[in-house]
Amino acid sequence: MPEFAQFPDVELDRKTEATVNATLAALTAGTPAEEALRQLSGAAIDAFVEWAAGRMQQQIPAVAARRRDDEARITRRWGAALDAYYAVTVAAAEIAMLASRHSPVGQGSSDSVTAALTLLHARTCQTSFEVHTLLAAGFPGGAYSRYRTLHELAVTAAVIAQYGRRPAHADLADRYLSHGSIEHCRQAEERQRTGRELGWQPIPDSAMKELKKLHDALIVRYGPDYSQPYGWATGLLGRHPNFAKLEAKADMAYLRYLYVTGSHLIHASAHGLRLTVLDLGSANSDVFIKPSDTGLAQPAEASLNALIDVTGGLVLHGGEKLDASPVYLNFLGLHELRRRAVSLFYEAEDQGSTQDT
Repeated sequence: MPEFAQFPDVELDRKTEATVNATLAALTAGTPAEEALRQLSGAAIDAFVEWAAGRMQQQIPAVAARRRDDEARITRRWGAALDAYYAVTVAAAEIAMLASRHSPVGQGSSDSVTAALTLLHARTCQTSFEVHTLLAAGFPGGAYSRYRTLHELAVTAAVIAQYGRRPAHADLADRYLSHGSIEHCRQAEERQRTGRELGWQPIPDSAMKELKKLHDALIVRYGPDYSQPYGWATGLLGRHPNFAKLEAKADMAYLRYLYVTGSHLIHASAHGLRLTVLDLGSANSDVFIKPSDTGLAQPAEASLNALIDVTGGLVLHGGEKLDASPVYLNFLGLHELRRRAVSLFYEAEDQGSTQDT
């Protein structure tokens, strides 16, 4: 039963009757008909809006209770798996902190490869926590969309880890980190172009000049192709770099199906609707807008795998590489914890299949 979309009731009828009577009294008193009707229309709309908002506000506790019921239902089935997912992410973050103590950066020397991998890993952990939140809330489609970001982070980390220390690509990590200035300048230009329509104050000209100066200096240093979205990888991929080429260079093109699935759940593609709409032939088709307690296993597994890939890149290429180092040994333990977490997800998935039969 709808809790917010309400229809007028006796209370609103009384308010409407009072408004109409006031309008009739105004007409009797000599108010022009056009003015009286305009006042009636505005008063009727205001009365309905006030009534509807009040009724909606009254429903907040009931809706909140239903949300808690949904969360409890998801926890009963997926709680152990979700707790394991969270633990894997926390462990990965702690291993990264341990790795930083053994890395050249942690020891006070400059190393752009380690710096890039460390930053990529930090964002990967943050995104993994976002995936956990979406899974725990019952939105596997949203988790899939965040996996898309995890895959991009994993591909980027893999390329820098594999090629960043080779003499032929010794500046790869520097190019990647510096490319942030290219993207920052482009973002600032977009803000300047559209910000006034949003009521924002423009960025000061002096700040824009500094951004443009840095942008132009990098183009002079690395060439015109550096201005492209993946221009930092032109030395590795050649002209006209793109993510598909980067993915292939990282030997991760086999994950493209999962990446494309996440893309459909981000963009407004017609196929993306098929993943959420039961019947595309009906304008009134039911839509999966409520939390789901099915389908959590695949996005969870894909996300944990990406987290392990980025963590491995940091451990193996950003710090000590001795097999007996505490960083490496902890990473092996993390790999096993990931395997156990994935098993818990598929056990929960199978539990639902058994209940449905």
